[in-house]
Amino acid sequence: MTTKEKPSEALVYNFPHSIKDVFKELTAEHYISERAEWVTTDEATATITTAPSGAVKLVLDRAVRRNYPKPFKGLFPDKQHMDHTEVWEPDGDGWKGRYDVDVKGAPVKVAAEYTLKKKGAGCELRIWHEVTAKIPLLGGRIEKYILGQSRSQFGDQLKYLDLKLAGTPDLLPRDQAKYPLPD
Repeated sequence: MTTKEKPSEALVYNFPHSIKDVFKELTAEHYISERAEWVTTDEATATITTAPSGAVKLVLDRAVRRNYPKPFKGLFPDKQHMDHTEVWEPDGDGWKGRYDVDVKGAPVKVAAEYTLKKKGAGCELRIWHEVTAKIPLLGGRIEKYILGQSRSQFGDQLKYLDLKLAGTPDLLPRDQAKYPLPD
């Protein structure tokens, strides 16, 4: 089973910052690890390559600690390792791309497509997710749960980026317990 958002259901974030500044930070090695650590990641390492076409590929290896709700507890370890690959390609005066996350040792994959476009004096990032959980009977519930977590955490990463570019990242307290888990 796969739970996939449509582009019309995208998470949308409007930045008051230039597309150049937002993209530069989104693809900076220090920020890749920093943003991952900001939202429940214990360890993160990133590598970045840029192709002659201008496409940027980010590869992130991270360890994430989770506290799954009761129905899912025995299916996943509390600490998971994830391979995260993100590709950004030039698209007119903006960027488009995709990321894929492979949860090691679990029958779960998370992917997303996104665009970053100029909007007024700032820019707009749109992202829509796709989650696949190959687990009989519980797959759909797990996908919806992971989709909700992905949207929430990505939204927090974008808020953090916005505040960081404004010079005030300390206004968003780091709180790994802020992702409440349903019973």
